[in-house]
Order: sequence, then C-alpha cells, then structure tokens
Amino acid sequence: MKKLCEAIAKQWAEKKEAIEETAERGQALIQALSKPAAGNFELDQSLVHDLYKHYEAANDADFGGFGGAPKFPNVVILHFLVDYYRIHRTVEALKMAQHTASVIIKSGLHDHLEGGFHRYCVDSEWKTPHFEKMLYDQGQLLEIFSELYLLSDESLRIELQSGIESIVMYTTEQLQSPSGAYFCAEDADSLNSSGDKEEGAFAVWTLQELQEIIPKEDLDLVVETFNICSEGNATQLPGMNVLTKLFAQKDLCSKYLNYFSRLENCKKLMAERRKTRARPHRDEKTLTSWNGLMISGLARAGFGLDRKEYISKATRALDALTKSTPLMRTGKMPACADDYAFMIKAAIDLYQSTLDDVFLEKAITLQQGMEDFFAHPQGAYYYNQLDPDGIVTRAVDDYDGAEPCANSIASLNLLRLSLITGEANYGERLTKVMESFSRPLRESPVALPLMWRTSCINKACPIVISLPSLTSEIGNVLRKHSDKIIILKRDRSLSYIQICKGTVCYEPCEAACDLDKSLLQISNK
Repeated sequence: MKKLCEAIAKQWAEKKEAIEETAERGQALIQALSKPAAGNFELDQSLVHDLYKHYEAANDADFGGFGGAPKFPNVVILHFLVDYYRIHRTVEALKMAQHTASVIIKSGLHDHLEGGFHRYCVDSEWKTPHFEKMLYDQGQLLEIFSELYLLSDESLRIELQSGIESIVMYTTEQLQSPSGAYFCAEDADSLNSSGDKEEGAFAVWTLQELQEIIPKEDLDLVVETFNICSEGNATQLPGMNVLTKLFAQKDLCSKYLNYFSRLENCKKLMAERRKTRARPHRDEKTLTSWNGLMISGLARAGFGLDRKEYISKATRALDALTKSTPLMRTGKMPACADDYAFMIKAAIDLYQSTLDDVFLEKAITLQQGMEDFFAHPQGAYYYNQLDPDGIVTRAVDDYDGAEPCANSIASLNLLRLSLITGEANYGERLTKVMESFSRPLRESPVALPLMWRTSCINKACPIVISLPSLTSEIGNVLRKHSDKIIILKRDRSLSYIQICKGTVCYEPCEAACDLDKSLLQISNK
C-alpha cells in the first residue's frame, strides 16, 4: 500500500495537468451517458398491452409471481396489473395479482409466527426465503394487499387482512423506533444453538423440536398445516423446516375439531420457544425513502380497512421524518430523490385517506424541495443532489425493481397534485418528465411498469371528486367503488359533492347515496 501511495503521488507531481484533463473528459462522458433521452410524450398505448402480455406470459399460474427462482414479490408489477384491470377491465390482470398475493401470504416468505415478510425465496415454490426482512418490502406489500382487499371477495379478503395485520404487527413490535419512524431491516442470519451464525437460525424448525413443545394431540395438526417433515422442507437447509401453508390440506378445518383455536395455541407455544433463540441483528437506521413506502402502506390500509389506528401510525412516522426541512436520507446524510418522491407520495396518500389539508400542504412543500434539489434540465429528476466536491456525476433513476424508481413515483405525484390543486405547473412538469423517458418507455417498457401506470392513468382521465369533507358514509361509498381510479379533492366552499372526469362535470350530489348512484354510471375509460 505504501508503494502504491508513493506511485500515485509521483504521477500526480509529474503529470497533474494531464491527469486533470483525463478526469474532465471522463466526467463529461459519464454525464453525457447519464442524460435522459428526450422524446415525444405521446406514447403508443398499444405498448402497454404488450407489457401486460409480457407479464401474462411470465406469470406462474401455479405458484404466482413472475419467472422462476429466485422469486421476489415484484410489487411494482402487481400495482401495474391492478390499474391495468381498473382501466381496461381485464379481469385476468386482477386475478394474477390476487393469486400472487394469496400465495405469498400462505408461503414461506411470510413469517407465520412473528409477522412480516422476508425479502425473497430461493426456490420457485416460495418454500425457503432469504430470511432478511426489509422495511421497503413491508410497506409495499402492505399497500398492495390493501388495494387488493377492496377488489376481492370475502374469502380472499380474510387472507389479505391477515397479511395486512401481520405486517402492522411485525413493524410495530420489531421495527418501530421511539420517534414513530421505522428502522431499516433485520438480518437473515443469527446465532444457532451451537453459537455459530447461520442464515434462518431464528426461523426454522426441526420436527424433533416441535415434538418437544407441541401437545401430542395437536402435533399432526401443526405438521399438516405447515408442511413439516423429518427430513426438512427447506431448500439448502437439510433437516430444517420453514413454516408454509401452501401445501396444507384444504379439509383441515373439518378434520380437526376447533382447528383455528388449537392452531393459535400451538403458534403461541412456538413463538415462546422462538423467543429463547438469539434474534437477528436489527439495522437501526431510519431511511426516509423506505419510511415513505411504509407510511403509504399504512395510509392505504387505514382507509381500506377503516382502521384509524393505522392512520395514526402513518401520521406519527411522517411527522417524525418531516419535522424539519430539507429532508435527510438518514442521520446527517442529504436526501436523495427517492426520499423526497416516496415521502411526497406518502403525504398525498394520507391526504387521500383523510382529506386533512395538513398532508396536502406537506406534499406541496416537499414537491418544491424535489424541484429545487433534483430537477434535471431535460425534465427528469436526478437521483442525487448537486455536490461539486464529492460526486463525479448525477445519475437519473430509471428502473422499477425491488423498490420503485424515484422518477416513476414522481410522475404519479405530479399527476395527482395537478388534479388536486388544479395548478398547471404540475401538469407541465409531468409532461417534461414523461417526455424525458419516452425512449426507455418505448424501448424497454418492462423496466418502468410504474411509469407506464402513470401514463395509462393520465390517458384514462381519473375521476376527480370535490367535496367539503370525508365522512364515514362517503368513505364506505368510495371503498365500494375501488375498481375506479378516483382522486379526492377537498373544497370547503362546497355544500355538495362534485364529480368530474376530464372536462366533463356531472350533476352535483347532495348525499353519499347520490354519489354511489353517480359513480355506478361512470366508466374508467
């Protein structure tokens, strides 16, 4: 190392000007490659149907999800499918999303004792997870489960509600910080019984261990519910079992008297045993972006299930992270574009769930920060803030993956703000963002399903409902019409409810029952 440092110092002393010239050329090249490709915002909508067909072909009809192992929840795809259904009334799109959600809730990805969901599964049948638990997964799954809950029949609603409650329980008990914001994650590995670090040690079971703690009369019930076997059911973990309900017999309720109460008692015994194990390490950073995803999930769950306590949790976390501006990413680290975009979305989601003007004002303030710190001259948003002394170039986020792309979420934020406020600058800014991404949207639509979602919603013209306040009766009507894309707008000057779609406004409604009748007549297209 000493020789390397001496060599670098010698080169710098002898060739400083040449090195600086080469660095400038390299920086210019990197910046050129980082520019978004401008184009026409008028996208061929047939491409969105091609994107749907791509997901239809990739869909695993048996085990849900898209493609083979390793298998991720791919929530960005599920959101695309839900809104594709809402706009085009393609029932199969909704069924794909519902099936994947149902499988995930039953699967080994789900921690059936402590709640929450692991990061991904190493196999195509969702048997064995990578045991890390990430806040961004909890938030995204919470939101999509809540969306699907309102679009599903009673039997699937029971499953989805269990998934929703599982996430809220886990994040409250294990990830919530004293401020109300949420910590980042828990590790995959922890100390096993021999004192060595091992992935999944906290979560897996041997048949022998279950025989020690489960009453004899209930052992078969547990074995058949969670697919337990002596040789183990976990991929790459011989002799170990992951709890999964995917392979449970459908007639267990009739086979075992008082099945559900007995199962709950057994789960309590297992949870108590698990408390004696070493917990995985908890990453106690509070990332603003991931908290934004969690707040959105809580806001949508609070509205969807009519749970005021979820709205309170979301509000507390939002307040904790936005009490001072500009936003920080974590600690003293400056925020990135996803911190702003996800937190703006969270504030808008809380506004849509409550019509409390405080949340709209917060979203507007944060959107101005988004413009001040990240706006690209060609329309998109840089990922990082300007730091002439520390960053060679400024990247533009352009991929919806395990987390959404900041620009995709920003485009949806701008669309909703334009419809809520009626201010033209948000619509103009949206056009610039979409124009800057027109080439990648055409050439690689699979990379940006959420930006395509914004394009489709914008093309379909959402239903905008202006009203003086959000009463419980109106909330019930809106939940009933969750198959429509609806934007709520509070107007204190109104004594009635006004529905508009594009340039068409309908006869004002005096009561919730009139709103119900009117919405029945309005199509999404």
